[in-house]
Amino acid sequence: MLSTIPRECPAFLLDRAKALPRVVTAVVNPVNLLSLSSARRACDEGLIEPVLVGDQAQIRALAEELDWDLHDLRLMHVSDDAQCAEVACILAGAGNAQALMKGHLHTDTLLRAVLKREVGLRGASRLSHVFHMTLPGSDKALSITDAVINVQPTIIDKIHIARNAIELMHALGYEKPRMAVLSGTEEVTRSMPSSQDAAELAKLAAIGALGDACVEGPLAFDNAVSLEAARIKGIRGEVAGHADILLVPNLEAGNFLFKQMVYFMSATAAGLVLGARVPIILTSRATRWRRAWRPARWLRFLSITVGSRAAACWRPAKQPKTQGEPRWRCNVMALSSRRQACNSSPTTDASSPTPSPRPCAALRASRKRCWWRRSC
Repeated sequence: MLSTIPRECPAFLLDRAKALPRVVTAVVNPVNLLSLSSARRACDEGLIEPVLVGDQAQIRALAEELDWDLHDLRLMHVSDDAQCAEVACILAGAGNAQALMKGHLHTDTLLRAVLKREVGLRGASRLSHVFHMTLPGSDKALSITDAVINVQPTIIDKIHIARNAIELMHALGYEKPRMAVLSGTEEVTRSMPSSQDAAELAKLAAIGALGDACVEGPLAFDNAVSLEAARIKGIRGEVAGHADILLVPNLEAGNFLFKQMVYFMSATAAGLVLGARVPIILTSRATRWRRAWRPARWLRFLSITVGSRAAACWRPAKQPKTQGEPRWRCNVMALSSRRQACNSSPTTDASSPTPSPRPCAALRASRKRCWWRRSC
């Protein structure tokens, strides 16, 4: 069942990235052949200007093995993994690097450095991950989010995930990307919370809270990717059968989906972490260097290609205002508070002799006043 079709970096995406200026990229701890060879390939293709942060002795030894002259490149000697990540993040936070690329270190080590306030990379958005998927011989791309970072995202988390993915698609040249918010069914049902979240996200998109994109949900997977399946079920809309982005209910669903495409369909997955001041280029830990086996190098190279184009066109979100929060943000926060209240046990107000309403009663009362019903 595993696909034997060779993976490839799509020519259309590579040509678009080459048309943009080189992106200064801090390569974090490139002390294995896979990360260093990928950085070299991207440098030779004119995509990035690498800054190699790591143990200089190991980097130079690997460069000699790859026959790569490092004379014109900038190297920063740091021996410890955590220090490598922090130094690279400081470079990006100071504006001396437009992107970060993960080398031979754990992802959590790199993200811990990114989240430190003193390095200056944290923005107004939550971190999330996007897989930009392409198939051999096809110009169609499909983005999957979030299959790496947010395990069981709440409705607030999904707002950040959606906005990050939409901003990436804008940077990649999509004027109005089409996002399908996935669930197990296209009907909103209380027994499937992901369908309720999808409906809420669609309402938020309708009032412009998610940016310039067409967002519909809940949609089952077949309705999002197959126009015929959508027609059979009587589903109409701009997204059904034409989705550019799949927002999955949780990490497990996204992880299964992206790996099924990689192993059964020979898809090439470009992994990016978004939500910081600069994009962060990641790849799967399952990729290994083999001289006679090229898929691992294609996975990393496609990630660099997408990351370089995103970094060249990136417009990070502005910090939220201290006063006068937007109406949609206040409404969503109120919705989250009501959900938490409904899940807690009944309490008694000290100023009132009668107990507060039961959780289910509070939920029904809040739905009667629901803000989106007034706007529809």
